[in-house]
Amino acid sequence: MALQGPIPVTFDMVFPHGCYVVGEVEKVKDFDASTNGRFVQARDKQTSELVWQVAVMDADPTLKPAQKTVAVKILAPEEESPERPTLTMEQVFVLAGAIDPRFRALVLVATFGSLRWGELAALRRKHVDLEVRTVRVVASTTELKDGSVTVGPPKSAAGLRTVTLPVVVNSELRAHLDAYTGSDDEAFVFVGAKGAVLRRPTFSRTWAKALKAAELSGFHFHDLRHTGNKFASQSGATLRELMNRMGHSTTRAALIYLHAEGERDRMIADSMGKLVAEAFPSEDHGASGT
Repeated sequence: MALQGPIPVTFDMVFPHGCYVVGEVEKVKDFDASTNGRFVQARDKQTSELVWQVAVMDADPTLKPAQKTVAVKILAPEEESPERPTLTMEQVFVLAGAIDPRFRALVLVATFGSLRWGELAALRRKHVDLEVRTVRVVASTTELKDGSVTVGPPKSAAGLRTVTLPVVVNSELRAHLDAYTGSDDEAFVFVGAKGAVLRRPTFSRTWAKALKAAELSGFHFHDLRHTGNKFASQSGATLRELMNRMGHSTTRAALIYLHAEGERDRMIADSMGKLVAEAFPSEDHGASGT
């Protein structure tokens, strides 16, 4: 009996051990529509979205080498790329130092926790565990046209997640809780100067002032999340780990950061070079020249 349409599968069903991106995102050719002098990219028959593919290495330790690398197809209206600017590590801390002190931790958690604005605004004291350095994302705010703010679940089930923070950021968050957050478990972690829930229009003035002081321009608050995703990718996060940290249910967004990080490849090469230097301290590397 013929199959009726595609069979839905999840990432964990295909890669229960995770996977690593080992190639670039490429266009899939529509062989029926393409000609010798004209390339036509394939489109999904059901959604009409463009089809892309990328080579990934399955992390399953039981697989043979020939079975590990496979091509994964991705549907997307267009190829996404990290066009938005990101900051260097030094710039992140310069910006954190330039902003109103009550928002210093906000900048750092947004970056190193990869949290969205609404997730940060909805974060409560009870969602923070300083002992294990985690924040639980269980809600997000929505700003309505009348100026009011509502609190509800994240935009997708994948948005419900627990994110671990670096030690230095956890220390900053601890200091923030002591100085600016109410003692009640239900108290919002980040609030305005008058104790109200964070709202973009009010915060925008503070943000613009901080950017000017840090000598930065054209940088949006959401770009802190992009910056954090870049740092996570550079640190060696797998595709699944990056998806979990970002709160995404599909691989598409996470692949943007993984396949774009040539710098990470250089770090790996440098690390291997150090291993060679340690094995051959005389610097002849035991080489024959061939």
